[in-house]
Amino acid sequence: MLYFGVYFQVIPATCELVEESECGRTVSEVLRMERVILDKLGWDLNLATPLDFIHIVSCIITYVHF
Repeated sequence: MLYFGVYFQVIPATCELVEESECGRTVSEVLRMERVILDKLGWDLNLATPLDFIHIVSCIITYVHF
């Protein structure tokens, strides 16, 4: 979605996500699964991912070659 030249990502409510995905789960099950994942991550949502690593390496390679 574009507002004043800035893109915003529209994140649906959990109930809308469950309805649209037709995943066969209830809202409470999805929220419970979300809680389990967050507990496993220690509520640290800033963990590095493989994509982050690739981005860092590509920046280093680009900087070294120029």
